Amino acid sequence: MYFKQAKYIDSNEECRLVLREYHDGTPALCIESVEWPEPVATVSSNLGDHMQACLGEDEIFVKTYSENEGIYDDLIAAGVLTDCGKSAFNGFADFPIAKINKEKI
Repeated sequence: MYFKQAKYIDSNEECRLVLREYHDGTPALCIESVEWPEPVATVSSNLGDHMQACLGEDEIFVKTYSENEGIYDDLIAAGVLTDCGKSAFNGFADFPIAKINKEKI
């Protein structure tokens, strides 16, 4: 997968999506370089147990600021994520909630 709208990922770098888990068992969606097997970005964010209860099955909080700018739009366009139409505010940022379409990973 190539990220065209992501601000801090080289649009010529081929990346793959990797589904992992946080310590509490909730899904963690990560981006890794194909050429160099190392992390490029973490799409999801773990907002703590009290916030994780807001999530449905296969849903994640998506970090859309800083180094993750543009990644959400690329993943929505590719059908990897489906916007749930809700979000959670934590600290200084709003985190959209999205469902992971596992068959697209």
